Amino acid sequence: MSKLTLLVILLIAPTSIAVRFDASGPYKSPKIGVIKRPLARTGGCNLQLPKDYKQQNNSYVFVDYDYQSKGAAQINVNGKDLMLRLVRRTEEDFQMKVGYRYFEEYASGNTRLRVDYVVRGVCPPNDEQCSVVVLSGVLTVRHKEGMKKIKTIGLCGS
Repeated sequence: MSKLTLLVILLIAPTSIAVRFDASGPYKSPKIGVIKRPLARTGGCNLQLPKDYKQQNNSYVFVDYDYQSKGAAQINVNGKDLMLRLVRRTEEDFQMKVGYRYFEEYASGNTRLRVDYVVRGVCPPNDEQCSVVVLSGVLTVRHKEGMKKIKTIGLCGS
């Protein structure tokens, strides 16, 4: 066997025995639902599916109970309300102006949640009584071995 033939075999062989991992695999994506029993809150962020936000109902898929400090959040995964704790976030120099992006990460047991926010609306500069920000958010939930992303929109503030 020539050196050229051996080289071709060595280059082709690894690609022919590559193992393909199917993302769907035996693991199911977690089902993200509306929180059944939201806890009372003061301030924080409430995120909804876009259709619920348009209907202005009280169906939330994410509630952050402590917006300005390390706190707790609530989601519903596979039909169960879960409390999560904040484990990481964008640095504290929030710039609440339209277009600003930031993230928060939460965890509890074998569930991880990342919320990627984009500020969509802020209070008018001269309105001292306004303390609400409109945000869109992408929730990425990792539960056991599955993962699910959903788009949301909602309000932060009091």
